[in-house]
Amino acid sequence: MNKKITNKLLKKYPLILKDLRHNQFETEDGWNSLIDSMLDELQAYINNPSQPHNITPFQGWWNRRWYDFIWPVINDEAFKKNWPSLVKFANKLIFEYYTKYPVEQVTISTIKSKFGMLRIQGVSGGDNETREIIKFYEKMSMFVCETCGTTNNVKTVINKDKCEKTLCPDCGKQFKLNI
Repeated sequence: MNKKITNKLLKKYPLILKDLRHNQFETEDGWNSLIDSMLDELQAYINNPSQPHNITPFQGWWNRRWYDFIWPVINDEAFKKNWPSLVKFANKLIFEYYTKYPVEQVTISTIKSKFGMLRIQGVSGGDNETREIIKFYEKMSMFVCETCGTTNNVKTVINKDKCEKTLCPDCGKQFKLNI
């Protein structure tokens, strides 16, 4: 990746990229928006791990259990009158449970192209969610041209140096490859 884009990403994500080998990406310029999106999503998750997708399913289950199993057996009118505040209190406890342990800062030491895919290596910190974010973007790279960043008719081909590249037909012509 060219120096201008590399420096921009190093300044934008200093915590994630502090261990980046030789302060450079071993990829072509076409994946810069893909890498930027991945790093942005990782840092956003680390800064606020209590995303609604973590809490909402459990809150829904919890609220249904309260309503389905406890509500019918309650005969006390005062308790039924205070029901919304009790549910709100239970949801507050759930939110505190999910936000009690913050996610450790992720650092990445290598971002490169290997076998026609984006490879993120030397990852430390994080949790299962951060690993899933990285896997998602690695798989997405198979559908984005390494050179120009387009998603039109992208295929993985082997170039004359016996390296696999993910290229669109136009970039394949530049490398004199039949795509």
